[in-house]
Formats: sequence, C-alpha cells, structure tokens
Amino acid sequence: MDPQLDQWLIQYDWPGNIRQLENVVEYMVNMAESDVLGFHDLPDYLYQFQAPIHTRGLSLDEMVVEYEKSIIQSFFLGGQDRKDKEKVAEELKISLSTLYRKLERYNLKV
Repeated sequence: MDPQLDQWLIQYDWPGNIRQLENVVEYMVNMAESDVLGFHDLPDYLYQFQAPIHTRGLSLDEMVVEYEKSIIQSFFLGGQDRKDKEKVAEELKISLSTLYRKLERYNLKV
C-alpha cells in the first residue's frame, strides 16, 4: 500500500465507523489493478476527499451541495435497509424524513 494512502486512511474521520473502513478496504482490494494500492483505488466518493475539490466556476451554494452529497454518500457503502437509514439519520443529527429528501434530491440510490 502507498504509505501516503496508509496515512490518509488512518487520519480520515470514517463517519460510517469500522464497517465503512472494512467496505472501503475490501472494495480497493477487489478493484485494484496493481499489486500496490494507491489513491486511485479509492471509491470515487472518497477519492475527492484526498484531493482538493475543483470548485472553480461553482457558487458557494453549489460547493456546499457537492460537499453535503459526498458526506451522505460516505455513510452508504453497501446495502442499506430502513433501520440502517434511521441510524445514519441519527448520526447525522437529522430526521429520517430529511435524510430521505436529501437522498432523493441528490438522486442517491441506497
């Protein structure tokens, strides 16, 4: 594994806790095209966190939307049922109905 990726994985907040980390590592191992894991092996929604988000031409509102969408995506790394969504809403400190509205607004299929 790339030592910088190793350090990044240690420092990342992991809002989905250990389950999210396990899913990301499994994804990277399964999708890797070389023997050494690098940032390019991260799932797309996490890859943007390791590199600066290109925000040229976006308004502040558009940047906030993109950031919020990426945060919500980070909580859904596998099949989720209603009970999981309730836990995610609780962790995000929003109501379940707000979570559903945001999932629909961002067209997130979870």
